[in-house]
Amino acid sequence: MFNKRNLFSFATKELSQDAFLMWLINNFDSDYEDVRIASKALLKTFIENKSKDDINITKLSTEAQKNKIDILVDCVIDNKPYIIAIEDKTTSFEHDNQIHRYKEYVKKTYPNHNRKYIFYKTHLLTDDEKANIRKHKWKIYDINAIYNIFESLDAKLKNNILIDYVEHIKELKEDLNGTLFDDISKWNDNNWVNFCVNHKPDVPENIVFGFGNYHNQYIYLVFMLNKPDKGWGKTIYPYGEIRSRDISSEKYRNKFFLRILIYGIEQDILDKHLEEWKKKFGNSEYFLSQKKTKQIALSKNLEDISSVSELKLLLEKYMEIYRDIML
Repeated sequence: MFNKRNLFSFATKELSQDAFLMWLINNFDSDYEDVRIASKALLKTFIENKSKDDINITKLSTEAQKNKIDILVDCVIDNKPYIIAIEDKTTSFEHDNQIHRYKEYVKKTYPNHNRKYIFYKTHLLTDDEKANIRKHKWKIYDINAIYNIFESLDAKLKNNILIDYVEHIKELKEDLNGTLFDDISKWNDNNWVNFCVNHKPDVPENIVFGFGNYHNQYIYLVFMLNKPDKGWGKTIYPYGEIRSRDISSEKYRNKFFLRILIYGIEQDILDKHLEEWKKKFGNSEYFLSQKKTKQIALSKNLEDISSVSELKLLLEKYMEIYRDIML
């Protein structure tokens, strides 16, 4: 999804979205009716005011990156003081226990305010991501919830910035939830996330499956033996990885191409198990062993992917093969 006429096709970073949200929220009293309506609609949603009446804002200020919180809104609405903490994401994941630390800071610093915690992400969230955010009692606004806020305002908009943002949200929602091409080589990054969330494979027992975005260069799908106490950030096993850029490349176009990698594994674990792992994958009829520093094997057969369902089935097949080799 790229529209060269849309500001937000270029302003894709979280800081750009921070700036948009701060601009919109601060313009609750704009002379322009569409901006004023959109600003108040957003604030009404954030404070969970479900009445049809207009809200009366007598005080409002915003701060960016206070105690590393993306946006803090300090306001008085209908004679009640509110502090709204907004964690703003485009494609990245919550990390380093951010939302817990931010919430503790807000509770300590603003004890007399009505406190609202907003996780605002113009993307899809995985089930694990949602569970973690809800555990900390932050309100989730994913691409679908954000679309619902702005879609109802669409016909009334005249401001070019607002029009561009709403169009951007619509295009993102279609990429992330719409029908996927069977020609997978044509997928953009959002289509890959659509697959991982809305068409995700059935994960075999003892396996965890996830995805990520490598520096906005490609989407990777990854699976490994389940070790919940370590998590993704502390890998202790070789893991399987598929990269979107491989499947869209001329060499491997629409071919199933799986790497077995060992990035992130601590040296003492490698010293103990690396030769054993290399031998296991080298002896398998499904893999070719590799002598690269961090890549110990590749899938042997380049199997054709002719549909979304075929990609799903191949992932399920190779997750089971990987599990049988590792166990």
